[in-house]
Amino acid sequence: MQVATAYGLLSRTIAVMALWLLALGVTRAVELPTSGRDSAPFFKVKNGVASGICPDIYAALERIDPSLQIRGAERVRSLPLNLRDLAAGNESINCGLGRSPERDAYVRYVQLITTTHMVIAVRNDDAIDSVKNLDQLRVLTQDQPVIVRRGTVFADRLKRMGMRVDDSSADNADNLKKLLYQRGRFYYNIDYLMAEQLREPAFAGKIRVLPNTFEPQPVYLVVSNKQPTTIDASILAAFKVMRANGELDVIFKKNGLLVNP
Repeated sequence: MQVATAYGLLSRTIAVMALWLLALGVTRAVELPTSGRDSAPFFKVKNGVASGICPDIYAALERIDPSLQIRGAERVRSLPLNLRDLAAGNESINCGLGRSPERDAYVRYVQLITTTHMVIAVRNDDAIDSVKNLDQLRVLTQDQPVIVRRGTVFADRLKRMGMRVDDSSADNADNLKKLLYQRGRFYYNIDYLMAEQLREPAFAGKIRVLPNTFEPQPVYLVVSNKQPTTIDASILAAFKVMRANGELDVIFKKNGLLVNP
């Protein structure tokens, strides 16, 4: 009888220890390497300090769930390098990215961040008052290409439509200079980026945005397919907390965007 009691006590002790060890495994901190890029308001990097919507979201995720340790947002790289490292698994997470068939192969679109739209900019001395749709844009760009940032999903989409595209530069300021120097009649970019660019003294009063908007652009926080899906669940749970406590709204208002409903 005593042997049976001792055996039962030992079994319960082992079971409790197993649960304790499992809990330790679930809450163990996971370091998620990432990098930033020049893409305000999602990333703004100055003097080695990262700010913007994505670093603010990373910090909030870490506060809510300390098992998520996101490192490297202040390391500024180009979008193609961000994507290359996600595909290779050298980066685990990134933020502020749109969907594309190519990206579908190596990332999971874990959390929608916001939805933006595309707009068209022209020089102030251009007589055109609107472009109604992308078919009209394709006709209007037979002689001169539409200027688009290199490495973007929307550059690829315009090419697939048969449009003539100049996507030789990933630098927003360089692309606006191309427009001013008449290397293209139209500049196609995301609404929030265009608004921020046109506040710069070099471009203010020289370039205007046409009234129509195009192609809603869902923007996501993504996780590399090389990472386990348990990370996705942790991120989604933390986002629910951020939305419920109002922290997500604060982050977006601070950076000049509205959060998705």
